[in-house]
Amino acid sequence: MFKQFSEHIFRSLFHHPLALLSSLMVLTSTYTIIAGFFVVTHNVDGSFKSVGKNVQLSVYLEDKASKEDVAKIETFLNNLENFEKPSFTSKSKAAEYFKKSMISYAPDLLNDEYGNPLPASFEISCNPRYCLTNN
Repeated sequence: MFKQFSEHIFRSLFHHPLALLSSLMVLTSTYTIIAGFFVVTHNVDGSFKSVGKNVQLSVYLEDKASKEDVAKIETFLNNLENFEKPSFTSKSKAAEYFKKSMISYAPDLLNDEYGNPLPASFEISCNPRYCLTNN
């Protein structure tokens, strides 16, 4: 039985090579498409999970905001129960952080002759109890 089966396979290999090649190509492309679909869905799922973990709120202040305005905004942000305590970044600190991160790309980007265009801001992270995580 095995001898007949193997002879039939070898005969079909030599008599119908195009049929064998096309079948092999169809199967390979089908498995490639299925595997690619699984890889893409896994990456999209991971991206959505990481977005839920990194919920942040940035509040940018105008340059003309007074200390009283900043204090009122900070009080309001402290009372938000779904977020952690806000961290304040002054205009000069924002420029320092920007210079540190961009020094290798554009060293003369924030020259003193043009002033500092970056605003002061509050950064608030989502409280882990309220974030959209499924872990």
